[in-house]
Amino acid sequence: EVTRMVEAAARSVLGLQDEERMDENSPLRDLGFDSMLSVELRDRISEQLGKQLSATILFDYPTLKALKNKIV
Repeated sequence: EVTRMVEAAARSVLGLQDEERMDENSPLRDLGFDSMLSVELRDRISEQLGKQLSATILFDYPTLKALKNKIV
């Protein structure tokens, strides 16, 4: 499922364990994403989906919930 893949990629980039809570409605920057981590997340998701995502996707969809909804 795409939504689980997006969350798993975000957890991996941030170095979080599965049991650590991550609010999908919080802005990504509040979760700890900076510009470098955002690029890493975008690249991981692009690779797993097999398609190129916009360079601004994480700015256009700044929460995990918004990002998941865009990709699905």
